[in-house]
Amino acid sequence: MDTDGWLGAVLSLLFLALLMLFWIAEASVNNASRGRIKRQADSGSKKARVIDKLLDDTESLFSTLIVAKSLAVVGLFVATSVFVADAYNGLRVTPVIVTVAVLIVIIALLQIVCREIALRRSEKIVVGLSGVLSVTATTLAPISGLVSFLARAIAGIFRGKPDEDTDEDESDEMRLLVDENQEEVDLEQDEKDMIRAVVELDETLAREIMIPRIDVVAAAKESSIRQIIEIIVSTGYSRIPIYEDTIDNIVGLVYAKDLLPILEQGKIEEPITEIARTPHFIPESKKVDDLLHEFQQSKVHVAIVVDEYGGTAGLVTIEDLLEEIVGEIEDEYDAEESKVERVSDSEAVMNAKVSIDEVKDIFGVDIEGEDYDTVGGFVFSRLGRIPVVADVIEIDGIKIEVLTTVGRRVKEVKISKISNVKTKDNGSDKQE
Repeated sequence: MDTDGWLGAVLSLLFLALLMLFWIAEASVNNASRGRIKRQADSGSKKARVIDKLLDDTESLFSTLIVAKSLAVVGLFVATSVFVADAYNGLRVTPVIVTVAVLIVIIALLQIVCREIALRRSEKIVVGLSGVLSVTATTLAPISGLVSFLARAIAGIFRGKPDEDTDEDESDEMRLLVDENQEEVDLEQDEKDMIRAVVELDETLAREIMIPRIDVVAAAKESSIRQIIEIIVSTGYSRIPIYEDTIDNIVGLVYAKDLLPILEQGKIEEPITEIARTPHFIPESKKVDDLLHEFQQSKVHVAIVVDEYGGTAGLVTIEDLLEEIVGEIEDEYDAEESKVERVSDSEAVMNAKVSIDEVKDIFGVDIEGEDYDTVGGFVFSRLGRIPVVADVIEIDGIKIEVLTTVGRRVKEVKISKISNVKTKDNGSDKQE
């Protein structure tokens, strides 16, 4: 074998090593935690700062890696061809086919190995390769930029209707990541619950978390500032809706902090309309993640929820949104009582305001239907009339008994899981 053959062999190994390097880099970038890299950058790591800057434009970075891998593959096959031609005194069909086949198998196996290497220590590897990636990105910038432009142009031609299931698939994928990688990620249970809650924000509607109309404390337009102060003191609420004629016609919103200058001036007999702010209205079908963004943009902390007919359905605050993520937030005015009291593993007493989703989680049952959000709403829906104490419903493996009512409302229920029983309920109720 002459000089060309040896050169081809050496270059083949060099291009193969480069290809492996870019595979490892790509897999590491894909799996590295941006948060950990940012923390390293903030703590003074120069390499972490370099890779953090590259990750600001992941599209360009991945385009660079694709171009680099493609060039390495081309170089590998050219160098291998030179080596094979020298070894067999020319490019004969059989040796070439065998060599290409073996090379493809080797490449496939090495790609798997590189991926496994990258998955084990993604952040450390990607930070360690920051210099290589920076030089590669700078060197191949013209080519990768052209490739990205052509790719976007071609994709634009074939762009169709967005997949409606994309958001749902991404949410499911995030849940799987939390569940399957809990040991590696080392998350506490409350942290995992918080991540799931954030993921589910785009599936939750305003009507599911709002304070229902019947529980909204509001005041008439004719009320004086003194009367509003009395309401705030007695309820502990810092924002009171103001209505004209009926609660379906909310015309203002009073903030407790706006009353402080009035108290100092002693004008407590003035009409409340003097300081009422313009209310913010949202439809009850608004998704919670959109509502959170809207609150941030408009700088408001409370919104009046309206139904499809324009009537008042309820009220939602920034605290209600935060509770969807971090759980119940109690202040000094909240009663220190649990909404759910577990009697045993198969039985619980709970407030009728508890969401039906929470009941599903507690008892591991699948309750069908979309016309209700709370246990009380479910009871109303199944009975088809005003519930009374001792009403019982059996459905989908659980028994719900009405314990107390207030007026036409269900206040408290007892739910028991029925062992090895799944009862079909036809809307009738039982009396015990």
